[in-house]
Amino acid sequence: MARAHARTSAAGLPKLIEKNIEKVGETVETLQDEARKLQKRLVTRGKRAEREGVAQFNRIIREFRRSDVGGRIQSARRDVEKAFREGVAEVLKVLHVPTKKEVDSISRKLSALEKEVAAVRRSARKAVDVAGVRRRAARKATTAS
Repeated sequence: MARAHARTSAAGLPKLIEKNIEKVGETVETLQDEARKLQKRLVTRGKRAEREGVAQFNRIIREFRRSDVGGRIQSARRDVEKAFREGVAEVLKVLHVPTKKEVDSISRKLSALEKEVAAVRRSARKAVDVAGVRRRAARKATTAS
């Protein structure tokens, strides 16, 4: 009886393999369908999460602007900058380093002095030229007599 069963099993083996192949094919198709559905759900959730994230970010920005934290930060920054400038000015004063205003004043005075020196030089050249002309004229007059 065992032999009869073995022969039947051996004869039915191709059908069994064919059925198993069909089941595997059906399972693969089912898995592919489930994978597509899962992918679609994940894409949908991702898009929703992105929208929600953008909306939450915009809410936070609006709240930040309403709370005037930005204004307080700017004010604090200005205060720090002012304190820094004043501190630097005090250090420069202690070190006897002139301020920009003082340097500009000295520069203006120097420019005025340079102009005066140039005018004095021109006058001196003219005086020298006049004196030279007079000496030459006097020599000529002496040699002509």
